[in-house]
Parts: sequence; C-alpha cells; structure tokens
Amino acid sequence: AAAAEEGQRRGPPPPTLIAFNIMTSPLPTTQSLIQLTSHGLTAANFAEKEAPVPKISDSQLLIKVAFAGVNPVDAKHARGDFGAWTIGQTQGRECSGTVVAVGPAVREAGSFAVGDEVMAYCDGKEWAMVPGAFAQCTLTQPL
Repeated sequence: AAAAEEGQRRGPPPPTLIAFNIMTSPLPTTQSLIQLTSHGLTAANFAEKEAPVPKISDSQLLIKVAFAGVNPVDAKHARGDFGAWTIGQTQGRECSGTVVAVGPAVREAGSFAVGDEVMAYCDGKEWAMVPGAFAQCTLTQPL
C-alpha cells in the first residue's frame, strides 16, 4: 500500500539538503556594508560600500550576519543625536548569524566554536572602529 501511495504523490519533490561546512570555506577579504553618509532617516542617508572583513582580536568572534535588527540607538545615531562622528560609520547594534572565526582566548575558553549560530549585540569600546551589524560580517565580544 505504501508503494502505491508513493506512486500517487502529487506536487514537487521534497527539497534536497546541501551540507555546507563553514570551516572549509575561506573567509572573503572584503564585504558589503551599509554606512551612514549624512544624518537622517531615509535611504538617501545611507550607502552600500565595500570594506575589508574585520580582523578579530583574541577575545572576539567574527559573525557572518544573517539578520540585523534596527535598535532605537541606531536611529539616534542616524539622526545625529550623538554628533558628527557617526558619519561614515556602519550602523547596527544587534544581529544573528553564524560564527565564522573565533579569537584564541574564546577558543581556549571553549565557549564558542566556528559554526555556532548566535545572537549578538555589537557594541563596546571599539564601536567607532568596527563595522556594526549592517554588514556581511561583524565582530562581537562574548560576555
């Protein structure tokens, strides 16, 4: 009976799953990101740019961003509430994605590994020097 039912199944075949091992894929050297070019909250205030993929420090993770949220602080930066230093910065405080590189101290602690799916808050002392979450890859420091 199962064979008869199988022959009568309608619709497209089930999808084929393709395994992708992040560890065997080389990291790109450049990435696309969105930078604030002038203060304001319209698309005209942002531009897509190419930039180097950031290098991780001993205590950081490099995340391949899948989704990025718009935090209220992102809107305040875009409006110019914190001054002109935000021009040219990559916005985005929060994201989710996949770990693609792990700093030695993090690896030693065993808390995260390449391939882990994570949520991250991209903030800290380096905020003005590293891309935010509106990029293909971003840095974060585990708590």
